[in-house]
Amino acid sequence: MSVTLQDRAKTCMDQNDWEGAIPLWQEVLEQELGNTFVLGSLAFCHSRLRQHDQAVGYYRQLTELEPQNPRWPYSLGYQYYDQQEYRTSITYYDQALALNPNYIVVLYRKGYAQSQLGPNMRGVALTTFERCRTAYRKLPDDESKQREEKHYLDACYQQGKLFLDAGNHEAAIDRLKEVLVARPTDADVLYSLGKACVDGKQYAAAVDYLEAARRLSSHPEHYILDRLAQAYAGQGQIEKALRLYEQMPPNMRSQWAYIGRHQGELYLRSEQWDKAEEVLQDAVRRDRRNHNGFYFLGQALEHQERWGEAAHSYETAIKLRRETYQKEFPEAEAALLIVRRDHAESLNKPPKPRPPVTRADGNGRSTGRVKQFNAMRGFGFLSTSGGDLFFHISQVAERQEVQLGELLEYEVGTGKDGRPAAVKVRVVPESS
Repeated sequence: MSVTLQDRAKTCMDQNDWEGAIPLWQEVLEQELGNTFVLGSLAFCHSRLRQHDQAVGYYRQLTELEPQNPRWPYSLGYQYYDQQEYRTSITYYDQALALNPNYIVVLYRKGYAQSQLGPNMRGVALTTFERCRTAYRKLPDDESKQREEKHYLDACYQQGKLFLDAGNHEAAIDRLKEVLVARPTDADVLYSLGKACVDGKQYAAAVDYLEAARRLSSHPEHYILDRLAQAYAGQGQIEKALRLYEQMPPNMRSQWAYIGRHQGELYLRSEQWDKAEEVLQDAVRRDRRNHNGFYFLGQALEHQERWGEAAHSYETAIKLRRETYQKEFPEAEAALLIVRRDHAESLNKPPKPRPPVTRADGNGRSTGRVKQFNAMRGFGFLSTSGGDLFFHISQVAERQEVQLGELLEYEVGTGKDGRPAAVKVRVVPESS
């Protein structure tokens, strides 16, 4: 009878019918008390159902019955690992490794458990993963090596991610390329490799890997699209990068504050100050603890001459970095210093609204004098009959800078922020 029951129980397990297998194995166990194969099968079925307490009970019996078998402390550790109780799992993994130091799956899972215990354990986890890799390479080229290849590649992948977190881009790329050879259609590997290339400023390679990751999914994850945009931006393709952000579903952009920060930074680089402010205001509302969001917002506000708001954003950025990382923020401090020095009188005043601009004659050409010009940033304002009008030096023919009071002729167009701006500008010669 017991053979028939075992056959039925094994059939249930072959079909992943763990609930059906358990009562059959229990009936067999009643007739064969202490049978380690039956106890192991019962423990395994409970483990697959994530009935961890029952599985732990059976595995403890097995460790008492077969104290020299490393499989049982490993399996005990896995019950805690599966519940993310990583410290407890490591205790049992160490017991298994004391019995078999080259137990590859245990080395992999121990390394992963260590990696989840925080940055201070990163070096220890890297060492454990390297032990896993070394043990695998020592295996003979037979079926046992093929069976363990998954854990070896998983260890390589986790090592690559840890190297990336530590800023060791070259080591990360080396490990991840090794994994990609065996898993060329793994989107996670392609993404991590692309991320490593972005951080290592290998932008062309990053685009290739991230575009491949993007193609593998009909609905690419937000982090793939974000890194891809950064890769294009690194190549100088700012407009293409911004299109990626703008084409993201609204719920994706609104859910992740870091996407707004990255998008806002690109708007700053393309001098679209109002768009930068819009996405950055939303980003800091969603994440009020990130110093970079307030720093970038300060830049957007400063370019719109909203000195008081810009100063407040810079002050917040400096404070947050000190509180969170116990570090100074020299870039924000320098920007704040300039705002306070150059615009002290305006800091407590609301920004003045710009009056509408009207053309001076029927052919669309007008004249105005340079009222303000920032040579470092290449923009300024003209004093015109309709009020102050923005201009950028790139619109001034054959000139790299202009002088205060100089007479310029222009047409009224639209700047990158959608507001009126002087375009097709040329200097008007004046007789002395």
